[in-house]
Amino acid sequence: YKRQGINAEYGDRLMEPKLVFNFDNRNLCIVEQALKSIPQELAEKYGPETDSLTLSDNSLTSVENLHYFSKLTSLVLDSNCLTETTLFPSLLTLQTLCINSNKIDSLELFLKEIEVKFPNLVYLSMLKNNCCPNYFVGKDTASYKRYRHTVISRIPTLRFLDASPVTNEERKEAQKLNSSVARPSADQYKRKAQELAVDEDKGLPVEENREHSSSFGVVKRFYDPNQPSQGNRFIVDSVL
Repeated sequence: YKRQGINAEYGDRLMEPKLVFNFDNRNLCIVEQALKSIPQELAEKYGPETDSLTLSDNSLTSVENLHYFSKLTSLVLDSNCLTETTLFPSLLTLQTLCINSNKIDSLELFLKEIEVKFPNLVYLSMLKNNCCPNYFVGKDTASYKRYRHTVISRIPTLRFLDASPVTNEERKEAQKLNSSVARPSADQYKRKAQELAVDEDKGLPVEENREHSSSFGVVKRFYDPNQPSQGNRFIVDSVL
């Protein structure tokens, strides 16, 4: 391995072509290498010594082995194939996440993952994903504002979102959003209705209490030979 700011080649007899990367001053950069995942041997060797990891312009479909980078503060994953179902390890030190130009469709699922795994996130950029409704994907300004308020409400530690600083006004709107979707208190669940749901004069009529009678028995039928047969009443003379 060549480590002092010089491109290094990583590979063995079972891995061709060799992986080209750069490691300098605790920054590891691996770009345009068609990676689908992070090589485990590389992660084991450089992960504990890396503060900043750049994996742009690859073909990542997972971030397996990212947990080796336990001291990571910056992670750049632009232009890959990651989705809202991508599972991340818990990285308490991570402050910067760039995940532009991936395949993230559901904002809710993605936020549910990263708000727990990256609790100290300061900078987040998700441009050119379907979940980010901006001019890159043909959305209007109002949609993008709602998106920002949603993200800020879920990740209150953010200072920058998509290269724009988070303003005090946006934080206030995010707080309103949190208030509007707050769950009722436990006391509210125990409250009973104080008024009828339907006006009494519009409801169904109330029947007075009355006794109902019924009987059970056996009914006998007697055949009267002097009466015409009821079973033949549908038979016409032509069929006799």
